[in-house]
Amino acid sequence: GRAQSDLLRNTRMSGVIQSGRFSSAAFVPTDISGLKFWIDADDAASFTYSSGVVVTTWNDKSGSGWHLTDGAGATKAPSRNGTLNGRSTVTFNADDYLSKETTISLGLTAFTAFIVASSSTTIANHGFFCAMSNVANDFDNANSAIFTSGTTGMFFEYYSNTGTSSITGTGNTPAAVWGIVKSGTGASQTTPYRDGTPGTASTVAGGGTADKRIYIGNRYYTSAYKVTNANGALIGAVAEVIWYDSALSSSNHNLVGNYLATKWGFTWTNV
Repeated sequence: GRAQSDLLRNTRMSGVIQSGRFSSAAFVPTDISGLKFWIDADDAASFTYSSGVVVTTWNDKSGSGWHLTDGAGATKAPSRNGTLNGRSTVTFNADDYLSKETTISLGLTAFTAFIVASSSTTIANHGFFCAMSNVANDFDNANSAIFTSGTTGMFFEYYSNTGTSSITGTGNTPAAVWGIVKSGTGASQTTPYRDGTPGTASTVAGGGTADKRIYIGNRYYTSAYKVTNANGALIGAVAEVIWYDSALSSSNHNLVGNYLATKWGFTWTNV
């Protein structure tokens, strides 16, 4: 009955937090409704390769079917050759990227997003994750959202009516569970997080939907911009990305945060 179902769900959710072990009974992101996008570098079954560890496809595990592909050929493909806490990550070297080039639907009025990633340089504006609606060169002239590196940490930027939220790292964007919760368009309704610790909340006055494409490892659309430069191409690694279509409750936020932190070797501070 429902009581048994709730007990099973609670048991699965507490498994990661209490024991730090992963098994068939442990919490997984699909346990929370509203999951729109999920990629996991440690899941070998999510990948196909052109050769060796050079990635051709990185599959979305959310059920949305927004699988990322290497549309530019192996010369610009990332490799699944990094490690974090003994688990595999995908590394990007300046002009590598993967993308979902056709229809998506990520609502930008309210959402919760997590990314476990790092950059290895102090250059700003390297794109970790970008969801966009525009068909122009950059992401910043339509309904778009991006996680990008700053010279001192991770930045989240939203464009339609421009807004920025950031949280400080040290010197570059160190490996961490980075995240953003956007609960609406009013004052202080967009808050960035690092391992559960919040940054300064900001106002991002706009909503809309990113409905065209997703990029991992870059923040530009046209191939002329997907080259080694200081304003787009990532030098770093991505381990996991999770995106929900609502502002999660604190308890659900902590479930996902503890899952990611335990898995990738961080200490999560409950929100």
